[in-house]
Amino acid sequence: MFGWWPKALPPEVVVVDNVGVERRLCDGSLETIAWKDLVQVTIVTTEEGPFTEDLFFLLEGANGEGCLVPSCSSQSTPLLRYLQKLPGFDNGKLSDAIGCVENARFVCWKKPA
Repeated sequence: MFGWWPKALPPEVVVVDNVGVERRLCDGSLETIAWKDLVQVTIVTTEEGPFTEDLFFLLEGANGEGCLVPSCSSQSTPLLRYLQKLPGFDNGKLSDAIGCVENARFVCWKKPA
């Protein structure tokens, strides 16, 4: 009877483990970053909140690979635990990002040269 109705997209899945971070998007595409390849952590904020996601963890690798994790993800707390263990992770920038309501970027960590 309702065969014409569009099928729901599968939920987005984020996995954080000892190897790295993986994000499978609703369309089936995959973003990944291994901890060993991580070179920069940036928090991206948007002016879109508070009724839609407006804070993201951007995990960047040296070769352009990376992963963008929304803070509303069920894995954002485990992710943050990993990130805060990085030597020199800037919790002050994290705090600034959490309080930001504009489009902005906050570099919280860079891999030492």
